[in-house]
Amino acid sequence: MFLNPRGQLRLQVGKVGFVYLIVSGYLEVRLESQLIKKGSSFLVAFLGPEQIVGDIKAISIEASNAFITAAGSCELIAIRSKDLTRVAERDWRIYRNIAALLVEKSLQERKRLEVTEMHEGEPQVAQTLLNFVAERGTQSLGGKQIRINGSLHQRDIADYIGCDRTTVARRLSSLKAQHIIDYPAPGRRQLQGIDILDPLRLEAIARGK
Repeated sequence: MFLNPRGQLRLQVGKVGFVYLIVSGYLEVRLESQLIKKGSSFLVAFLGPEQIVGDIKAISIEASNAFITAAGSCELIAIRSKDLTRVAERDWRIYRNIAALLVEKSLQERKRLEVTEMHEGEPQVAQTLLNFVAERGTQSLGGKQIRINGSLHQRDIADYIGCDRTTVARRLSSLKAQHIIDYPAPGRRQLQGIDILDPLRLEAIARGK
């Protein structure tokens, strides 16, 4: 199946639950919260090719208030949750692979928590960008310059760190002025993303050097 940009993916259609394998494109998983006042939702995951979505719901009886949208055009393979369970009962490797994905998500969450404990400033934002590089992957722009996969907004970085968007905007602007990163000017009608022009310098700033 195909999902258009900003299209929403449903894990439950009527009484039928689904798990999706991403063939191409990227999905944003957001969670509604009454505790966070920065917006109606916050970004909890960014998934790309060969990753699956709906894996937690497939093995949990808990209801989810997460919603999933396409960051761009996406191609997906839909699998009924009941079919996945039926196959997994015959081949334990299915659950092992799901467990491996959950472990990976736990490690990513640990890295995020480490960032939230850092002192506020450029190192915190720099480390967030490096974490996104590891989680999302990159495209080469030639030389050492890279582009983080998918769209990436100031609000997403603020959600990740746990601060306000204005603070993130100042730090990103400073990194851009130093020619360490680059991103489209506000208001430009193009995919919002971040290019890392000097990865080594970004790593040094993340370590307070």
